Amino acid sequence: TAAVCCDGDGRILATSRGPRCAIVGPPSPDEAAVLDGVAGALCRTAGIERTAVTAWGVGLSGIDYADEFDAQWLSVAAALGVPAERVTLVNDAIPALWGATSVPAAAILQHGSGVTSAWRRALGDERLFDHLDVGRQFDIRHALLAAVARMLDGRREPTGLRDRTLAHLGIADSADYAEAIYRGRIPWARRMSTAPLVYDAWLADDAAAEELVTAAIEDYAQTAAALGRRTGDARPEIALGGGVIACAPEAFWTRLAAAVAARLPDARVRRPALAAEFGAA
Repeated sequence: TAAVCCDGDGRILATSRGPRCAIVGPPSPDEAAVLDGVAGALCRTAGIERTAVTAWGVGLSGIDYADEFDAQWLSVAAALGVPAERVTLVNDAIPALWGATSVPAAAILQHGSGVTSAWRRALGDERLFDHLDVGRQFDIRHALLAAVARMLDGRREPTGLRDRTLAHLGIADSADYAEAIYRGRIPWARRMSTAPLVYDAWLADDAAAEELVTAAIEDYAQTAAALGRRTGDARPEIALGGGVIACAPEAFWTRLAAAVAARLPDARVRRPALAAEFGAA
């Protein structure tokens, strides 16, 4: 959870970071404590009282349903210790788009711990895109786990990526792989940090990694093109980011931009200009 405080001229007064906070319904006591802690640290660094802050822009994962919004808004304001009328609460994709670009016709696709995506035709007209991920954005990390399982049981030819993955996950005996994955014995952070492993193998011409990277590029390009078309502009800016995409090598970006151009020739693919907390501010 990241926050920034600025004055009316955009001068940065303070930044603050805390544990992750993705809410389901109103924030739990632990999630409220995260918001309170980040806000408190921000104001202490800036040397101001919370009540002196004119406006709070808050983007959180889990701001998804209209029938939950009022309860979430009031609870988030209470957690921050500020009047609700000073709080603008949105899904986390909205500040990500504001930070990504100031161009009116624009979209963003971020893929990290989860998927966030949004688009707009004009400033202030931001809309979410498959924010519940029902369309299932291709995830190279989950696909890797399945590919390794198939290498181990003989459904596909093994490559060097198999042993690299077992080593990364800390699995000494391959016979334990399926159960360790299925029963959640591998720490979440370790399972979610495999994208660089795939990219390294891809650059080394590993056949399995090539399949995974190609599938990821094609799916990202499909989503980017769908987002771009919604803007109604022939030359929208499409920002691509999040940990899984951001850590990819330059060769990945080159292929991804080409794949987007094949679907939307005049779209401008870019990395986000600013992090989401700056977009919120």
